[in-house]
Amino acid sequence: MEGNKAGVGVVIIIAIVVALSFSYVLTTPTGSQKQTIPSNPAYTNTTYLWADAAGWNFNHGVVNPTLNYTVGTVVTFKVTEADTAPHTLTINPGGSVSNPISGESRSGAYTVLSIAQITQTKGHQSQGQFYFSKPGVYTYWCTVHPTTMVGLIYVNSTSGSSSATVAPQSVLSGPSNINPNLQYSSYLDMYTISGTAGGTFEL
Repeated sequence: MEGNKAGVGVVIIIAIVVALSFSYVLTTPTGSQKQTIPSNPAYTNTTYLWADAAGWNFNHGVVNPTLNYTVGTVVTFKVTEADTAPHTLTINPGGSVSNPISGESRSGAYTVLSIAQITQTKGHQSQGQFYFSKPGVYTYWCTVHPTTMVGLIYVNSTSGSSSATVAPQSVLSGPSNINPNLQYSSYLDMYTISGTAGGTFEL
């Protein structure tokens, strides 16, 4: 009889652990970072993203685009549900695409949009804001699909354009006499590169 009670107890404990683990995956902890959105920020930006388990913007442009903003920018993220799966939009300090939920970045995570806000209705668009008050590298990701829906954000300390840019200049290649200024419209899925050689190029 005692053996049966112990067996039942073990089954109950396992069931509780599984339930809590599942709940942890589906909930969206905001972490320790708090957000206060200023009423009159230095810069504003609107960035459009498609939420798909295969990657941000999968089948809608550059997958998991790298984003650049100027410090002091309030970004309005407009996220469209693309595949009916649950998603979050979570931002962490620190750049760790290979492991966005580790250490420092996890403790500073802030969920801009939760599963409930994005919904699982295909085509539904939700929006949330994030204030980039400090320069540095950030990671944006989905807590449900952390290995496929993850990208980097670079926040520059120097003022420039309030538009989002896709990649830091260091990843660009070409003649050394060109000083490229890469501007990206995530809504139009278009890059525009200008340089001292003159002219613009659209990719």
